[in-house]
Amino acid sequence: ITDQPANVTACNGGTATFTAAASGTLPITVQWQRNSGSGFTNLPNATATTLNVPANATTVGSYRAVFSNPCGTNTTASATLTVGTSLSCNIDGPEVVCPNAGGSLYGAPGFASYQWSITGGGSIVGSANNSSVLVNAVAAGTFTLTLQVADTTGCLGNCSKVVPVE
Repeated sequence: ITDQPANVTACNGGTATFTAAASGTLPITVQWQRNSGSGFTNLPNATATTLNVPANATTVGSYRAVFSNPCGTNTTASATLTVGTSLSCNIDGPEVVCPNAGGSLYGAPGFASYQWSITGGGSIVGSANNSSVLVNAVAAGTFTLTLQVADTTGCLGNCSKVVPVE
């Protein structure tokens, strides 16, 4: 075995990918197996060095690859599929801003990617893809900041903040 499969955390509804490799006398075949609690069993049509598994509650478990060649059989260590959940986020920043105020800073640190948007009486200054944004308020009323965040596994979360402009 030259490459052991690694544990994978994938977002519910996403795809988990396991890889393994072996070297030796050719031909080498591979068969992926899964243990969902009652021992390892072969997965149908799972005969490539890469295994893609839909990530959901029914596919949680341990996976391993069995490599065979004319000289014998070798089995990888097992790797676990964990299914992530949707993320929650909180937007930090001023609770109220003055009309025509410029440069109010809002943020939500700790995620891999960000997509900010705004509706109502305000505008985002600069990039909307960072952990924080600057907002310019306009006339009295409100604006709503909305944020979609993602982690490194692709799990998503959304949050919003309504800010009065008084």
